[in-house]
Amino acid sequence: MPTNPQLSNLTLEEHEKLQRVLDSDTDNPNGLNYLGMHGFLCALAAGPELLQQEPWEALLYGIEDEKDDLTERQQQIQSFAQRWLHFINSHLYHHHPFHFPLNFNSIATEEDALTDWCDGFLDATTLAESAWYEKGEEKVGEILLPIVLASSEGSDPVFEELHQSPSEKKKLIADIPERLTDIYLFYRAPVEQSQGPNKL
Repeated sequence: MPTNPQLSNLTLEEHEKLQRVLDSDTDNPNGLNYLGMHGFLCALAAGPELLQQEPWEALLYGIEDEKDDLTERQQQIQSFAQRWLHFINSHLYHHHPFHFPLNFNSIATEEDALTDWCDGFLDATTLAESAWYEKGEEKVGEILLPIVLASSEGSDPVFEELHQSPSEKKKLIADIPERLTDIYLFYRAPVEQSQGPNKL
């Protein structure tokens, strides 16, 4: 459970309620869990600017029909999510570091948490997908590599070489928080200045 006030602008009680609802198979059977939601919000904040203009609530809750009304509880969770998103937006804009609800340096003990967070992040890339890749699929693939590697998509045989190199894999995944800033700048820098990451 998060206790560091730099994690977000929500109170501890609000975080507890958010985690309790999102991690419940009864209250949130098809939606993202707590860590997945944070990854999702980070992608909204760091990715293409028009992303937040897309209807993202249905994807957050796993609702198939965007026209379905949100329940009272979902509306409250949405309010929490919007405040948390504003916090992440503000910190990325001002280049202020912030804490994450998981440790990217502990693959062995945080593997499931890493997968949940990264899956949530990648879910957000399905919104305005063309905007994500308009600067080139190769560049975007490079910048998102650590996140894809730690996600459930990381089991793809194409990543086998990296999985066989634990030190390189650990280095890439530990770099995810810094990559978030890279992603933010990548989509906001002028085209001639945006060269993508040079970390591989």
